[in-house]
Amino acid sequence: VEQNREEMALEGRKSVKERSVTCLECDKNFKVLTKRHLAIHEMGIDDYREKWGFKKGIALVCKALQRARRKKMFSSAVGTTREASN
Repeated sequence: VEQNREEMALEGRKSVKERSVTCLECDKNFKVLTKRHLAIHEMGIDDYREKWGFKKGIALVCKALQRARRKKMFSSAVGTTREASN
């Protein structure tokens, strides 16, 4: 059983690629693996992560989109506070 879990975790890591995320249930490629798609397989995001060995904090998003979102977030200064206007 332990070896099977390790193989599944390795498979999960391989499914997140530069320009796509592969659903390990149906082998289709997406930029983002959504709750709506996983509902087709009668799973939630947490169920999918647990089954395929993803850690809780791992986003089911392709690497290029993650980078683009991160860049946009930092360029728009999200998280900085504005000075209160008097």
